[in-house]
Amino acid sequence: TLFPYTTLFRSDEDVELSIPERMVLEYIKNNLSTTEIAKKMGSTKDIVNIHMSDIMRKFELKNNFDLTKFAVLYADAILR
Repeated sequence: TLFPYTTLFRSDEDVELSIPERMVLEYIKNNLSTTEIAKKMGSTKDIVNIHMSDIMRKFELKNNFDLTKFAVLYADAILR
């Protein structure tokens, strides 16, 4: 398996993302920086970092690199 945490996808109900978390995941998938995401959301970088941390916790990701790979590979499936 490419990611050990992909077993979390047993069903769509396993992990729930808030609307801001979903937005952040989509923006990460589209290669936006934290500053760019904050501007698009009308928020601050600190708040975006909190959402990123929450996503990482929910999907057992270890760092921002894993989060970016995860977003690129799985965001479309998660956000539908």
